[in-house]
Amino acid sequence: MKFITLIIVLLIVSSCSREYQCEDTSITPVFLKYQPADIDTLIIRKYILNSNFSNQTDSVIIRFGYSGYYITHNDTTIVQLFGERLKIESGFDWQIYIPSKNKVINISEINSPKTSGKCNTGFFSKLACACVNPIISCKKDNQPFVFNDFGAYNIYITN
Repeated sequence: MKFITLIIVLLIVSSCSREYQCEDTSITPVFLKYQPADIDTLIIRKYILNSNFSNQTDSVIIRFGYSGYYITHNDTTIVQLFGERLKIESGFDWQIYIPSKNKVINISEINSPKTSGKCNTGFFSKLACACVNPIISCKKDNQPFVFNDFGAYNIYITN
């Protein structure tokens, strides 16, 4: 009888789940037809949402090899940004400034719905649960930009 009670308790505990909020994901800048020296230094600026890029809250300098991981293939360079402070994510407007070209790219109206997930908390459930909020679209230089490849939120910047 104790054995059956133990099994029933284990089954009940193993079927429990909890709901949690998914994490925000970020946009990755992808540079097309730029020479490496053109983008070895970038400045990322963070602005209060819908402030028309007038209320800057933070900025950071990205230097090749120090604060960004550059992946180059032919004429395309993906810049993976290091650290939480550098994540181009919803809730703010953003600028990418390319000093060598004196060029500014504005990123605004990031549409990333907040989602939640369920994670089993029982004895036999997986240990770690994770999910991310998808990014549906944004505006790049005031033009609509839709992300087609969910999971890879690349924004293309052409020289």
